[in-house]
Amino acid sequence: YGSTKAALVQLTKTLCEESKETGVGVHLLSPGMVITDLLLTGATPENLGAFNILAELPENVSSYLVPRIRSVEGSGQYIRYLTNVRVIGRLLTFAKRWDRFFDKDGNRMYKPEDERLIESVEGMKEPLPDTPIDLNNLTVAYVVAMGSLFVTLSKIL
Repeated sequence: YGSTKAALVQLTKTLCEESKETGVGVHLLSPGMVITDLLLTGATPENLGAFNILAELPENVSSYLVPRIRSVEGSGQYIRYLTNVRVIGRLLTFAKRWDRFFDKDGNRMYKPEDERLIESVEGMKEPLPDTPIDLNNLTVAYVVAMGSLFVTLSKIL
């Protein structure tokens, strides 16, 4: 995992250098530990305890990351959700987080994703806008090992 993260950082730097005169921006996205079925596969009760402290639900991570992804300019941005400061804050407040997602027996303490999404859509005051895709600011996300490399194309198409 660590070598993959380091490889993504280096790959981002290399692609930034290679594409600097092309109008293509290359950026790195690090969502941190997100509660997904993949993360939970084979998890032990000890893992679940750590997830209570360090992990987050996908909708919370995306509500933080998406606006930052959409506003990125240039090239070489490294957008992180679970920063060192956040990790320290979560460790210092671990007692409040102990049964956040899982109880001591490993039972889920949160609603399934489909129920959360339905509630989210039903709670919207306005419908989603019918916005056309702007081909001059197309963002492509490529997910790799809990990190993402994304490319922005501007003034190319």
